[in-house]
Parts: sequence; C-alpha cells; structure tokens
Amino acid sequence: MKYSILIISILLSAAKAESIVFVADDFKAEVVYEKERMTSKECLNISDCFTFPNSLKFYSNQNPLFSLCYQSKGTPRFGHINKVKITGCINSNNKVVDLNSLMKAYKMVNPK
Repeated sequence: MKYSILIISILLSAAKAESIVFVADDFKAEVVYEKERMTSKECLNISDCFTFPNSLKFYSNQNPLFSLCYQSKGTPRFGHINKVKITGCINSNNKVVDLNSLMKAYKMVNPK
C-alpha cells in the first residue's frame, strides 16, 4: 500500500512538471495553467508582473479586458495552449496572464 501511494505521487509530480506553453503567433511562454487560470511561472501573484492603473478607463470601442491589459502596460494577444484558445496579456518583460485572471487581480488590488 505504501509503495502504491509513493508511485502515484511520483507520477503526479512528473505530470505537474510537464512544460505547458502558451503560443500567440511568434510569441511563446512557459506558463502555469489550471482551472482556466494561466500565468507565467514567475507571475503567480499577478500584481508582481503588471502595474495596475489607479482608475480604470473604459472605451466604447474596446473590450473592457483589453482596456485593462493596455492600461496595465501590456498587450492583449490571442493564443492557445494545445488547442484551447486563450486571450492573454503580455507585458514588456514577456510575462503573460489570461485576461480574466488579470481582471480578478485588478479587482483585488482596487476593490470598490
């Protein structure tokens, strides 16, 4: 019994160690992706990688999530992990986060 638990935990840790790559045209980054949340490995705390605006401005001709990305000094890009389509926000240091997670992090930093 102890050996089967050990083998299962080794297999699970090996599966977690597998490299997951977000691809958007010519951009590629290793990411952590689980439960519809995607971030660069160095950005598990999103506010460490993105500078949020004090007051978010929305524009009628722009998606609110894109607005947040631009105002956080990032660039929104359409990409994918395997065949799952994801829209990410890429900062100047090539760190990436999915737009929904970016908005959640913004709301935690700037609650209203």
